[in-house]
Amino acid sequence: WLFSRAGLEPRQWAPEALDAMVKGTLAHRVFEDLFQSEGPIPSAKEIEGQVPALLLQGIREIAPFLLMPEWRVERANLDKEIIRAATRWSEFLQATGGRVLGNEVKLVGVLDDLPLHGLTDTLVELPGGRIYVVDFKKSKSEKRRDRMNKGYDSQASLYRLMLQTGGPFEASAELVRALEQSEQIGVLYYLMNDQVALADTSGWLPQDLAGAYELGDGISLKAMAQIRERLAQVRRGEVLLNHEDDESWYDKHAGMKIYALDNSPLLRLFMHRGEVQS
Repeated sequence: WLFSRAGLEPRQWAPEALDAMVKGTLAHRVFEDLFQSEGPIPSAKEIEGQVPALLLQGIREIAPFLLMPEWRVERANLDKEIIRAATRWSEFLQATGGRVLGNEVKLVGVLDDLPLHGLTDTLVELPGGRIYVVDFKKSKSEKRRDRMNKGYDSQASLYRLMLQTGGPFEASAELVRALEQSEQIGVLYYLMNDQVALADTSGWLPQDLAGAYELGDGISLKAMAQIRERLAQVRRGEVLLNHEDDESWYDKHAGMKIYALDNSPLLRLFMHRGEVQS
């Protein structure tokens, strides 16, 4: 963060590639167009018929290099991946009686006295006044599930906190109604690559629903405690350096890879050497 604010991040060059970020952006775009709050849940046949055109539109706007002939195999594979993920998500919504309240919903709220803002992928209402804050991930579920089980997941839980302490920056009348009448708000990740849904709820989902797992309400306990501790340290004027063993520690104990350490080669020069945290 400091290097970014000071303009000290390296200017890297790389050839255009269909990497995880581009795939995720395109898949999110197609899901947003397919599953809209004003329309019915698309069937498998409708999804198969609509995805190619929606993906092509997204490619033209987001990654036009994929229109070149040499990318046709990758385009076709991504098309199949999105169709498979969208079909399973449609089945999830139909099996749970879920309906989309809004996509790309801007949220504001507070963590204690700290202002928050964020953008959740979608909000889904279930029967009985239950709402899921949903985040789509263009990845497999293994690492995310490990992180949730260890209590170190925070992203979607912070979105829920924003709903509870503030709300949408702008909202339709239907979304406002649903939020006012909501009894409970849960968190759910949908992992597109293996079509798995991971939630922090208990007893919300049918037990025989394939690929859906409820992990209970402890998915963010350790992460939120650590966030609050870091904020308290900053308020005391303390800024802790990363430890040289942070990468292995967070991978083992939190199910998390620290990608930020690869943002600049300077970061590792400031990593603390001493006793390993426990």
